[in-house]
Amino acid sequence: MPLSIKEGELEFIFSEDVCPTKYDGWVHYRKQFKDKCYKDNKAVDFIVYNSDKAWFCEIKDFRQNDRNKEKIPLCDEIALKVRDTLAGLVSAKLKANNTEEKNFAKEVLTRSTINIILHIEQPNNSPYYNLSDLKDKLRQLLKAIDPHVKVMNRTHSFSNIPWSVT
Repeated sequence: MPLSIKEGELEFIFSEDVCPTKYDGWVHYRKQFKDKCYKDNKAVDFIVYNSDKAWFCEIKDFRQNDRNKEKIPLCDEIALKVRDTLAGLVSAKLKANNTEEKNFAKEVLTRSTINIILHIEQPNNSPYYNLSDLKDKLRQLLKAIDPHVKVMNRTHSFSNIPWSVT
C-alpha cells in the first residue's frame, strides 16, 4: 500500500517508488533549526525523492479560509519556504539528532534535480489567484533551483508527479 500524507482536508497518496516525509513536522526542523538559524525560518509541507529527483511541495487550501491579508505575498512566502528548507536540509544532514531525518536529508541533497510544486486549492466561484501568474512569479523567484516550478490542484495535475491527491 502506498504511503500517504494528510494536510488539512487533502490526502497525498504516493507511488511505491518514492520516499516521502512531512518536512514541516521534523524534529530537527522544529527543535534544532527553526528560529535557531537566524529567525522566522519557514518550511515546505513535504519532500519526496526517488532515485534521481526530489520534490518540494507546499500546500495551500483556501476553500475554507481566506488568506491572511497581512502576510507577505504568496509567491514570496513560497520562495522563502524553499530557501529555508534547503538550509534546513543542509543543517539536518550535518547536525540532526534524529538518524532517519539525517539520512533523508543526505539522500535528498544527492539528487540531480529538485522540483518545486505548489498545490493550491481555491473556491470554485471566486479564485484568489490566477495559477498561470503564480507559476510565472514562482519561476522567476526560484529559477536557480527549479526553472520549471509547477502549480497544481486536484483538477489540474501533472503525469510525472509521483502522487495523487484526494
